[in-house]
Amino acid sequence: MDSKPFSQLLLPSTAPLSLWQLLLILSLLLLSLLHSSSIAVALSSTALLESQTRALLHWKSTLQRPQALSSWTLSNNTCTWLGITCCLNGSQAITEISLPRAGLSGKLDGLNLSSFASLTSLHLRRNYLFGAMPPGIGTLSALTSLDLSHNLLSGNLPPSLTNLSHVSEADLSHNEFTGDAAAFFSANWTKLVSLRLQFNHFTGTIPSEIRSLTNLKILHLYQNQISGSIPPETGNVRSLVSLHLANNKLTGFIPPALGNLTDLRTLHLYHNKLSGHIPSELGMLYRLEQMGAHENHLIGSIPPSFGNLTKLTNLQLHTNKISGSIPREVGNLVNLFVLMINDNILTGSIPSSLGNLTKLSTLDLHTNRISGTIPQPFGSFRSLTHLRVFGNKLSGSLPHELGNLTKLASLQIADNEFAGSLPPDVCKGGVLQRLVIANNHFEGPLPRSLKNCSTLLRVRLEGNRLKGNISQDLGIYPNLIYMDMSYNQLHGELSQNWAYCQNLTILQVSGNQLTGKIPPEFGKMLQLRVLDVSSNQLVGEIPRKLSGMSSLFQLNLSCNRLSGMMPSETGDLSSLEVLDLSDNHLSGPISGQLENLSKLRLLDLSENGFNGSIPPQIGEMESLQDLLDLSHNCLEGEIPSQLASLTYLVSLNLSHNNLSGAMPSSLASMISLTSIDVSYNDLEGPLPPSRLFQNAPAMWFADNRGLCGDVQSLPPCGPIMENTNDSRKHHIIPRIAIPLLGTFVLLVMSIIFIVMLCKKERPAKEEDDEVIIGDLFSVLNFDGRVAYSYIITATENFDDKYCIGRGGCGSVYKVELPTKQVVAVKKFHMMEEGIFNERSFRNEIQLKFDIATL
Repeated sequence: MDSKPFSQLLLPSTAPLSLWQLLLILSLLLLSLLHSSSIAVALSSTALLESQTRALLHWKSTLQRPQALSSWTLSNNTCTWLGITCCLNGSQAITEISLPRAGLSGKLDGLNLSSFASLTSLHLRRNYLFGAMPPGIGTLSALTSLDLSHNLLSGNLPPSLTNLSHVSEADLSHNEFTGDAAAFFSANWTKLVSLRLQFNHFTGTIPSEIRSLTNLKILHLYQNQISGSIPPETGNVRSLVSLHLANNKLTGFIPPALGNLTDLRTLHLYHNKLSGHIPSELGMLYRLEQMGAHENHLIGSIPPSFGNLTKLTNLQLHTNKISGSIPREVGNLVNLFVLMINDNILTGSIPSSLGNLTKLSTLDLHTNRISGTIPQPFGSFRSLTHLRVFGNKLSGSLPHELGNLTKLASLQIADNEFAGSLPPDVCKGGVLQRLVIANNHFEGPLPRSLKNCSTLLRVRLEGNRLKGNISQDLGIYPNLIYMDMSYNQLHGELSQNWAYCQNLTILQVSGNQLTGKIPPEFGKMLQLRVLDVSSNQLVGEIPRKLSGMSSLFQLNLSCNRLSGMMPSETGDLSSLEVLDLSDNHLSGPISGQLENLSKLRLLDLSENGFNGSIPPQIGEMESLQDLLDLSHNCLEGEIPSQLASLTYLVSLNLSHNNLSGAMPSSLASMISLTSIDVSYNDLEGPLPPSRLFQNAPAMWFADNRGLCGDVQSLPPCGPIMENTNDSRKHHIIPRIAIPLLGTFVLLVMSIIFIVMLCKKERPAKEEDDEVIIGDLFSVLNFDGRVAYSYIITATENFDDKYCIGRGGCGSVYKVELPTKQVVAVKKFHMMEEGIFNERSFRNEIQLKFDIATL
């Protein structure tokens, strides 16, 4: 067979084309076209990838911390870069950028998004991106998933977002976006399944167009500033599974149409300004597991239809104005873990049906008006960890079955009318952290399980009638922060074991029957902020080591029997703001080191035996505001002019001392002063020139014979009193001369009296002893040694049972003589080192003379 050229086979010169030749030609032409097309597509795909590569590299160059993108180099295939995914069909186009937690810092607008029309997923969550969202995001027409959450992005959302009609998931949460979020509720977003915009600063309202989002399952808008009402059209989005609108500024009513959302599992509307009643239609949400409508302005009652929500695990309606009683239908919610309906106006009793809630871990009914008793079935809540019913009108005794709640970590039942004893096994489970039973009528012993309850953090037992020895019934609590046992009937001594409570910040045991001394080991409690042991029977001196409590804010040792001097180390308590040592037996001078207490607001040293002068350094304590009380002591000397520097002081009490001299005129500059009491002293001269003194009641200045001024009961000041210094000069001579003259006259009369006695016959031996005793206390017959002997016998050596009164300078005793004559004898305190306070003595003698001459 002759061979022919291939061209002749295809195109014979003379013969017509056969069918097979025609088909062959067409096939070759088609192959040629396909080849050309594939070349064009390949060229186009390569160009697109190159464009996207350049865009990514440019964005990398704008980032401040691009270390995680070390693989982004031209030496590597773009599709192998970190976080980059390309199309698998060979088109060489990027379809996904996913760089979560990559530490990226910079702006998103550095990325030219117009080059990424093929992008379906953009995930950049948990980085440090800032700035606005670029308008070019609207060019990502193929995008289905957008996650820019947990960044620092800000500004308004670009209007071009409405172009993203294929997005099913959008998460912009935890950023700083502002403006209206209405773009996400566009009719174009019909494929949207999940929208998370929480923790931003979005404003505006929820538009009625929400009804278009018929596929939406998750809508989280919480923690923004969205206002207006919840549109009833929300009830049309029946696919919703989670609706979270909390922490906004929503107002108006809860739409009853929300009852149509029968697939809803989570409904959170809390911390808004919603008002009106809770719709009973919400009882149709049979699949609901969590509901929070707390911290609103809701009124009315809890709908009984809530008993249908049997899958509910968490129900919070607290902090509203809900009234009425707790529906017994709530007992149907057998899957409930958390029930919080506290801080409302609920009345009635606790329904016994709540005993069905055996899975309950938290029950909060506090701060209502609930009455009655705690139902017995509460003792079967074996999963209960928190029981808070304080601030109600509950009464009766606690079920002893509460001791079976071995998981109980918090029992807070204060401010009710409970009585009886506490369950002895309240800490049986060994996990109790908070025991708050204050202000009830509990009595009986402290629970025995408390001694070894080392998990305790906060204990408040105050305001009951509990008994027990705190030295024996309490243990060591290394985690304890707050302890208040005030105003009970506890006894015993303060244990040094409190020093091992290194986290303790508050220790209050006032108003009990504690005895003994304050342990010096208390100085080791470095975290202690408040120490109040007032109104007990503590004795001994104030330990100097208390100065180690460097964090102490308030120290109250008042109303005890503490003695000795005030430690100078008290001035080392640099954080102290309140110091109350009143009503004790303290003596000696007031420490000048108090000036170091630069934060002190209140200082009360009244009802003691302090002597000496008022330290001028107190005037340096410019932080004193509430009170300075030095009354009922034995202080003498003049009022320091430095006190005028206490311009913030509201109340000053220097009464019942032996202060003398003139009141400093500079006291008029104490502009905050509303009360000043200097009564029962020996002050003189005019009152300071201020409106406070001019309008003052007379009792503030009583029993100061030398004071004058325009105040009722005070004499007007004459010309001699106009100048305080002149007044003092005029009075110096009489003050010296009168006592000397009196002493001289008394000496002369004594000599004459002795001479006359020597001339008289001695009294008959048989003179009646009762007559002698009867005249013993007369001026002419007074014999000090005999009188002292009778006093010692009659008072059994000054036994306290004969004491009828105590003052800052001495004690008064009742003495009954054999003649049945009753006299009062005052025994003066001896000052430090046996030195007697002469001024105090003179004032006492003067007072007795004044009384005798009335």
